[in-house]
Amino acid sequence: DNNGEHWDVDTLVFLMIGRLDKLEALCNLLISRGEKWEDTTPCAVIQNAGGRREKDDSGSQKIQRVWRGTLGSLVPTIRKEDKTRTSVSPAVFIVGATCELNFLSY
Repeated sequence: DNNGEHWDVDTLVFLMIGRLDKLEALCNLLISRGEKWEDTTPCAVIQNAGGRREKDDSGSQKIQRVWRGTLGSLVPTIRKEDKTRTSVSPAVFIVGATCELNFLSY
């Protein structure tokens, strides 16, 4: 179904997430679509997904950042951290229980 009403998936992954206003609109759209995705659904944004997790001496390498929350709380959490931030580009947006796993700790 083109409206996503019959998606039989547990996790959604969106590539090329950038502007926070667009991310917020996407979160609200998913919440409004019905039962599967609620404002309490876990989600995460991974910025610079291929980047290092720590700074190196050169400072030229992009540093990976991860924000976790729910569809209802993620964007306000990002904005609270930095009130001037308008973008998280380049980033991946993950929705569903999978984003609660911390693969970096294994």
